[in-house]
Amino acid sequence: MRPERLLLLPLVFLVFSCEKPLPPPGPVELEQGLFIVNEGNFTYGNASLSFWDLERDTVFEDVFFAANGYPLGDVAYSMALVGGKAFIVVNNSGKVVVADPRGLQVQKTLGGLVSPRQILPIDDSTAYVSDLYSTRLSLLDTRRLELRGELELGATSEAMLLHEGFAYVANWSFGEWLFKVDARAHRKVDSLRVARQPNSMALDAQGQLWLLSDGGFPGMPGGKQPSTLTRVRLSDFQVTRTLAWPDPLASATELRANARGDSLFFLLNGTAPGAPGGVFVLPIEAEAMPTRPLVHSQGRLFYGLAVRPSNSELFVSDALDYLQKGWVFRASPDGRLLDSVRVGIIPGAFCFYD
Repeated sequence: MRPERLLLLPLVFLVFSCEKPLPPPGPVELEQGLFIVNEGNFTYGNASLSFWDLERDTVFEDVFFAANGYPLGDVAYSMALVGGKAFIVVNNSGKVVVADPRGLQVQKTLGGLVSPRQILPIDDSTAYVSDLYSTRLSLLDTRRLELRGELELGATSEAMLLHEGFAYVANWSFGEWLFKVDARAHRKVDSLRVARQPNSMALDAQGQLWLLSDGGFPGMPGGKQPSTLTRVRLSDFQVTRTLAWPDPLASATELRANARGDSLFFLLNGTAPGAPGGVFVLPIEAEAMPTRPLVHSQGRLFYGLAVRPSNSELFVSDALDYLQKGWVFRASPDGRLLDSVRVGIIPGAFCFYD
C-alpha cells in the first residue's frame, strides 16, 4: 500500500459517477493514452493494469491478463517505459515484469528482488529499482533484460529522480534521508537529512529539487511530524526552503510538477474536523503552504496523482474502500473536473503512453 461550491455540486456528481462501458475483453493493440497501475489487495495476487485511451475516451480493463492469460501478481506498484519496453514493478511478488507496451505480451520476468518499489531509467541500458526493505538499489540492464548488480545505500529507498548525471533517492519508510548517487559510477556520493519520511519529489523550472515528506504516522518512534515540503539546491546539495503543513496529523503524498515547472501539485488528506482534502497546488515562489484544495476530494480517498507532461492535465485516483474497483478522475490544470473512469482495485500509479 502507499503512504497515505454548492453550485458546482451537480456537475461534480455527474463527473464522478459516470461509468463508461468497457470494450469487449481480449487482447488489444494500445496506442496513445494512460496506463493505470492497480495495486490489488495485499497477498491476493489480483493486481492489474487498466488503459485509458484518452483520444477515443475508451477504457480497457485488465489488459495484462487479456494479453497473457494470467494475473500480473501481488501489489503492482509502479510502471515505466524504457527503450520501447514497459517495466512493471510488482512489489509483494518481488519482481519486475517486462512487456511490449502496445500489446502487453510479456517478454521477461525478473524475479528475486526483496520488495521493489519504483524504477528510474539512467541511460540507454541501465535503470535503478528502489526497495522498501533492502538497503540496496538494484541495477537493471534494460537491453539484456537482466539484473546486473546492486548499489549499497545504507538505508531503504523509495522515490527517485535523475538530473545531470546524478540520481536522487529518498529514504521513506521510517527514514529521513535524501541520497545523492553518481549515476555513471553507480555509487553514493552524499546524503542530506530532511523531514521525516520523504515519499516523492519533483524538479522545478529553476533546476531545484522539491521533496515531500509525510511526517510518518501516530505511534511511530518519535511520533507523527507535520507533512513538509523541502526545497534542495542541487549545486551544493543544501536545503533552501522548508514549508510545513499546519495540521500535524495530515498526510501529504504524490508530489508532481507541471509541464512548465513553475507549480507543484500534491495530495493531502486532512484529519481535523472540516479539514480540506484533495489536490493542492503550490507556485514554486510561494512562502507558505496553500490552505484550499485545487480539486476538493469531497470525502473521497484520493490515492494516486499524475500530471500529463504534454499539457499539465491532472489525473487523480480514488481507492474507495481498498476493496472494490476504484476511479480515476481527469481535471484541467486549473482544477476543473473533465471526466472519470472506473478501473481496477486500488489504482495507485500512472504511466503515460504518448
